[in-house]
Amino acid sequence: MKALEETEYGGLRSDFNILVTHQAFDQEIVGPVDFTFREGRSDTVSRRTVPVDFEYIAAGHIHRYQVLSHPLKPELKFAYPGSTQRISFAEKDEDKGFIVGEVLNDRIETRFLPLPVYDMEIVQIEAVGLFQKECEDTIRGKSGAFTVTFLFDLI
Repeated sequence: MKALEETEYGGLRSDFNILVTHQAFDQEIVGPVDFTFREGRSDTVSRRTVPVDFEYIAAGHIHRYQVLSHPLKPELKFAYPGSTQRISFAEKDEDKGFIVGEVLNDRIETRFLPLPVYDMEIVQIEAVGLFQKECEDTIRGKSGAFTVTFLFDLI
């Protein structure tokens, strides 16, 4: 909240006041086991502490699309578009896309637009007893049309 106040946003009023932030707020959900950020964590800001004099909060940091309401002003939304592409296997089954917002009836209305995503697949190989070149060839043989880059630590 100190960083927000340092912007002197209070003196910057407009028809629509939007807070753009890259922050984890309580009740966000991430990952395949639906980990939920809770109040009291050092990396989490309580939604309750965010001033209610905004019309919309465009949030980043969390890679899953989700929209949360402000506990003191339910019409004030914290909207996370998520990432536009899967970047880890924790996101393997998540939809990816972006949020489009428009002003309708003196309110900011949003909708999520999904994007096509890369398929992710775990491929297991038995590498015990294989030399580096044999291991690379085995991986390439299973990778199909994907590009494979190898970085081996040589000891």
